[in-house]
Amino acid sequence: TRSLAKIAVYAAEEGTSAKNNVTINSVTFKDIINSGYLFENATPLQTTGDVVLSNTQVTVDKKLNRADADYATKRENAANFTEVAAPHYIHKNPEGKKLVINYTTGSGSAKNAEIEMPAIARNTFYKVLCLVKANGEMTLELVVADWEPGTGKYVDFKDDVAFNNEKGLEWNG
Repeated sequence: TRSLAKIAVYAAEEGTSAKNNVTINSVTFKDIINSGYLFENATPLQTTGDVVLSNTQVTVDKKLNRADADYATKRENAANFTEVAAPHYIHKNPEGKKLVINYTTGSGSAKNAEIEMPAIARNTFYKVLCLVKANGEMTLELVVADWEPGTGKYVDFKDDVAFNNEKGLEWNG
């Protein structure tokens, strides 16, 4: 298994005719583990700090309407959102931490939207969906999914792999 998780942030304006002129200025994960370890049972050398997922201004040009009957299907498709922070790899983190999204609307005033993230698990893909309402307030949704749905195989190394002093690792299955 991977020793990392993946996170991406997407944004859209809510409604069909919204014109808030939304710009995402930065996305920052606050006080998370920013170094880790490769193996699950290893003693980690961990440090914590802020991890900036994006500090490039991104104009939100996609629109979604929560009132649409097919909204649940549309929100599953990243093409319906403006990508704000491309998939970023983060270390496993047993504590939920805060993700802060700094944005501006047409009014020009910068605002922060925050979401308390759950514990970050290995091999998991976290998608943060930002919807900016007509009043300029941002709502955040979190979608937690398998990294690669429907793919891969769980390997129990105790049963499937053996170590041979002369040959090294041997596959038993």
